[in-house]
Amino acid sequence: AVDLFYALLDRKFPEQTEALEGFVEAAGAAKELTAAQKEALARVISSGQFKPDDAARLGRLAWAAHKVGLEKEANEAAARAVALNPTDDGVKK
Repeated sequence: AVDLFYALLDRKFPEQTEALEGFVEAAGAAKELTAAQKEALARVISSGQFKPDDAARLGRLAWAAHKVGLEKEANEAAARAVALNPTDDGVKK
């Protein structure tokens, strides 16, 4: 899935909300990312365009940020996810 969403991205990040969300979520779930995908992921996360408000998406954002070395962003997203007090055991992991 990450390859498909990556292909949808271009330089106009603010105008691609759905593609950005899908890309971050797919990248967070992917076992491996190419160097280009990591670079794009770091740009998307750093841009602040993807701002989920539920624990599951925040968790995926945290994991994706961690994968590309954005520890501050990863910690912030994880803290926001925990603050929402999710009840789903799959989300808590």
